[in-house]
Amino acid sequence: MTGKYLTEPVTVTSSDTLFHAAFLMVQYHIHRVWIVEDGFSGKGCVSFTDIIKAVYTLSGSEST
Repeated sequence: MTGKYLTEPVTVTSSDTLFHAAFLMVQYHIHRVWIVEDGFSGKGCVSFTDIIKAVYTLSGSEST
């Protein structure tokens, strides 16, 4: 993907896993993916920060 621009948005559905969203972010070198339903009806987005927060919360670590 070096030197290339994406021409289509990278999307997931609400039934996809966070792992899948993270995989797409790494694969396409992006920081967020869009959540869509029924074609391209936007429902929100998931960012890399959202995934890190979820992992941190699930790990049982105390917040500082």
